[in-house]
Amino acid sequence: MTGVFSRRHSKQYLYAVVLGLCLSILVKTALAEIRINEFLAVNNDGLIDSDGDTSDWIELYNSGTKTIQLEGWALTDDVESPEKWLFPNVNLGARRYLVIFASGKNRTLGNNLHTNFKLNRDGEYLALIKPNDSTPTSKFMPDYPAQHENVSYGIGNGGQRQFFDKPTPGKANGSGFAGFVHDTKFDTNRGFYDTPFQVTISCATIDAKIRYTVDGSKPTPKHGTIYRGPIPINTTTTLRAMAYQSGLRESNIDTHTYLFVQDIIRQPARPTGFPNTWNGHPADYEMDPEVVNHRTYKGRVASALKSIPSLSLVLNRDDFFKTGQGIYPRGENVEKATSVELIYP
Repeated sequence: MTGVFSRRHSKQYLYAVVLGLCLSILVKTALAEIRINEFLAVNNDGLIDSDGDTSDWIELYNSGTKTIQLEGWALTDDVESPEKWLFPNVNLGARRYLVIFASGKNRTLGNNLHTNFKLNRDGEYLALIKPNDSTPTSKFMPDYPAQHENVSYGIGNGGQRQFFDKPTPGKANGSGFAGFVHDTKFDTNRGFYDTPFQVTISCATIDAKIRYTVDGSKPTPKHGTIYRGPIPINTTTTLRAMAYQSGLRESNIDTHTYLFVQDIIRQPARPTGFPNTWNGHPADYEMDPEVVNHRTYKGRVASALKSIPSLSLVLNRDDFFKTGQGIYPRGENVEKATSVELIYP
C-alpha cells in the first residue's frame, strides 16, 4: 500500500544507511592515509633517475595498515587539470614510500615513474587526486612556498609542513625547520667613494637579528657585531652581514666592499691585524711609495685606479695569508671560500 512503511522495513533501511556510512568512512579513511610526504623542486646533486639526471621528485607515504592500489590516482600541478598525470597499475604498501620523479618525461613503465610536469622552484599548486574525483586527498594550496637548492619540503614533526636540509627520498623525514630568513639589504651599494658615509642594513623577516663584520671574517649568529643602527664608513671597508632568527634557517652572507682610493694609495706596509711575514719573507701591503710619490705619477695614480674595474676578494685573513694554509703563501692548488665582487668605477 502506498505510503506504508513497516517497522521491519525501517530497520532494514536504517541498517543499510549505517552500513553505507561506515563503508564511506572506511574508504575516505583509506584514501586519506596516502599523502604527499616530501618533495624536492631544485635537485642539483641528490637523487638520480635512470637516465643519470638529477630530476625533481615527489614522495608519497601510505600511513595505513593495508596496501593501496594506485591505478587511477593522479598527481597535478594545475588546479584546472586534476588528472594531469595518472598513476599506472602500481601498489603502495602499508607504511611504505613511493618516489615519483617530477621530470616532465612522462613515464609509467618500469621502476622509475616520471610525471609529465616539473616542479616550480618559485612555488605552485601541487596535489594528489583520488580516483574518479577531482577532490585532492593531499595538497599544497594555493601554492607551496619558494624552494631552495637541494632542500626538500614536506610533512615534519606533528604534521607541520617544514623544510629539510637533508632530503630523505623513500625514507622517513628527519628534523626540519619552518623557513628561511630573508637576505640582508644594504642601502649603499659597493663601489668607489671619496667622502665618509653611513650604511643602513635591513631584513624583511620580522624580528630577525643582523650581525656584521668589517675584518673579512664571516658573520654568524655567534660571531660579529649585532647591528643596532647605521654603520659609519670612513675608509676602505669590507662590510659583511647576515640575518638570523630562532626556528628559521639563517640568511646567506652579503658582502659589499667600499673603496677609498686616496686611502688605498697610502695604506701602510704593515696594517694592524695582518701577518708581518709571508712564508718567512717580510710582508709588504703598501703601494710602492717611489711610484705613488713620484713627481710624474703622484697626481695621476688615484684617478688611474678608478679608470678600470677592481676585483675585491673577501675571505678570512688566515685563508689568505697564513703560512701553510693561505692562498697567498701556498700558491697553486689551494681553494678557499671567497666573496668575489667586480666593482666598476
